[in-house]
Amino acid sequence: MAAPIPPSINEALCLRRNAGALRVLRTPLGGIDLCSNDYLGLARLLSSHPTILSGGGATGSRLISGNNQEHEALESFLAAFHQAPAALLFGSGYEANLGLLGSLGRRGDTIIYDELCHA
Repeated sequence: MAAPIPPSINEALCLRRNAGALRVLRTPLGGIDLCSNDYLGLARLLSSHPTILSGGGATGSRLISGNNQEHEALESFLAAFHQAPAALLFGSGYEANLGLLGSLGRRGDTIIYDELCHA
C-alpha cells in the first residue's frame, strides 16, 4: 500500500492550486496545433492512419500537447498493478530524475545521489 502524501507536499500543492499555478495533464481536444513540435500535424496524421503508424508521434511535452489516452491507460494500469494511487510515465531516466528531484527538493535541502547517475 502506498504511503500517504506528506502534509508539506499537500500544502505546496494547495498553494499552487490557489495561485493558479498547478499544472495538470490534459488530452488534446483537437484543433490547430501551434504549440508543439508537430505544428504541421504530421505525427497526428500518421498516428490516425493505422497502416502507417500504430502509435502517436512526437508532438512535444505531454504537459503542453503530447498527452494521449494510451499514456493515461498505461499509467492507470501501472498504478493498479503496484497498488498505488497514481503513476506517472517519463520519456527518459533524465526526465524522471529532473521531475523527481525538482519537485521534492526545497530550498536548504541536500540531495545526495550515486556518482553513476549521469546527466
